[in-house]
Amino acid sequence: MKKTVFYLSLFSLTHFCFQSTYSQEALKKANPHAQASIHFEENVQNKPKIASQSNELNGLRKDFYVAQQLKDADRYVFKMRYQEAAALYEGVLEDEYAQPTFGLLQRIGNAHYYATRMDKSFQWFDALYQKHRDHMSADDLYKYSKALQGVGKYNKAAHMLALSKKRAKKEKGIPSKPMTQGGSHLFSTSAVRIQNLDFNTAYADFSPVLNTEGDLVFASAEDPQMKVNWFTKNNAQHSDLYSINAATQRVPVKLSAQINTRYNETSSAYTTDGKTCYFTRSSPSNAMIENGEKLSKIYKTIKVGDTWSDPLPLSFTSNTYTTEEPAVSPDGTKLYFVSNMPGSIGGNDIFVVDIYEDGTFSPPKNVGPAINTPANESSPFSTHQTLYFSSNGHPGYGGSDIYEVSMNENRLFGKVNNLGSSINSAGNDFSFSIDETSLSGYFASDRPGGKGASDIYSFSPCEETKLIFERR
Repeated sequence: MKKTVFYLSLFSLTHFCFQSTYSQEALKKANPHAQASIHFEENVQNKPKIASQSNELNGLRKDFYVAQQLKDADRYVFKMRYQEAAALYEGVLEDEYAQPTFGLLQRIGNAHYYATRMDKSFQWFDALYQKHRDHMSADDLYKYSKALQGVGKYNKAAHMLALSKKRAKKEKGIPSKPMTQGGSHLFSTSAVRIQNLDFNTAYADFSPVLNTEGDLVFASAEDPQMKVNWFTKNNAQHSDLYSINAATQRVPVKLSAQINTRYNETSSAYTTDGKTCYFTRSSPSNAMIENGEKLSKIYKTIKVGDTWSDPLPLSFTSNTYTTEEPAVSPDGTKLYFVSNMPGSIGGNDIFVVDIYEDGTFSPPKNVGPAINTPANESSPFSTHQTLYFSSNGHPGYGGSDIYEVSMNENRLFGKVNNLGSSINSAGNDFSFSIDETSLSGYFASDRPGGKGASDIYSFSPCEETKLIFERR
């Protein structure tokens, strides 16, 4: 009797394991997303095929897998991994089974918007407007207007901004601001020479800044898959800091091994005496903060003779939020930086700390809602009387634009101004730096016509050319 029970139990267990294995293989076959999602993070270029596209699914089973697909995409949004989210959302609509509902079109448009892919965002917000314009909120219309600006449709963008403002009043929300058409005196005119620099590569080049020795220090990627998405730094990448002196060098060289490591080094800033360098170092790929973004910290190194000391993270950095993109005021008393630390208004905000004489820092302070928006700000750069920064939350010409705001003696900020169309483009423009004396400088952009994912451009004022017409 015991033997019979034993054999029956063994048979049942074997049958269960066989059925379980068969069910898993059948599920993988019927649900390609279950298989694709395993490798999805390894290669974002291969967009996963979703379960609802399988002919073997129908009715409630399709409903279940579509719901799971949307849940996965929503999880990517929560982690600020917008490109992955957009790919999954779009996958849902590749099957005739799914309908282009208001919520789905809005999700796709938002995902591309926050990934600063304005051409894609325009495509989906335009579809949303065509099908569901009466249900769009003021925020939807505002993002649609930004997407329109990103593809150069400025007249329609202005119309959408007006609609957004009108709808915001009805919603008792924050009214949208009109698009800035001007800029500072220098950049609102066409008398600015823009030049793509020779050393730009096919990869991402960004964060240019001059040190006290006249060398241009910048970040460059070595990974051909890296694309600078300034507000979603989750792509596989490796970058180091380089320097080049236009007068003596033709080829950039890497900074010392004290600064560059096997991790990612990006933006840098130098004190006016040239003895202190602050820079950003990102964590390895297996060290993430809670929302899935790579952990970045600002480090400090001091020059002793001809060598730099071992860098140490600043006291206000943390393992739970990101700090990056340092910028030192000319008098060396302020350090501006970008963070998503508690107290942020949006995704990434600009903060400032006081630098005390003993080298310690005050508690970080958000520079405030006049500069920071519910979207993302980046790339601060300080002169004596002006703070420059990038944002995709202020009205502008494309994905992210470069702005300036004046500061008085008490470091109180004035009105934010867009630098204008001579500097900004329909793409993403960021990493601005300027010499106060010559009024020349550098910035980075992924605008069309560049050599890679993003390039470094120089700018300088030039005398206005007068056209002389000869009578014949």
